[in-house]
Amino acid sequence: MRKRFIFLALLTACAPLKAPEQTLPDTCNRASLTTYLDQPVTSLETVLLLQPVRVIRPNQAVTKDYREDRLNIHLNADDVIVRLSCG
Repeated sequence: MRKRFIFLALLTACAPLKAPEQTLPDTCNRASLTTYLDQPVTSLETVLLLQPVRVIRPNQAVTKDYREDRLNIHLNADDVIVRLSCG
């Protein structure tokens, strides 16, 4: 019985803690572009020319370099914008 208690105590101690929700600063002006969500990526053509942008398609490999001024445009398989993020 004691071994089971020690095992459960160790298992609980190693469980990951949930990180608190963080609000990231809007360094790439994504808040002003939320109207483009659920729209085809072609609707953002003018934005693509104005600032650093990275278009990310499903299952596409991306680098882990972080640029706070870069807008990341996440697309689904139909090239529709599903998420906007900075970095």
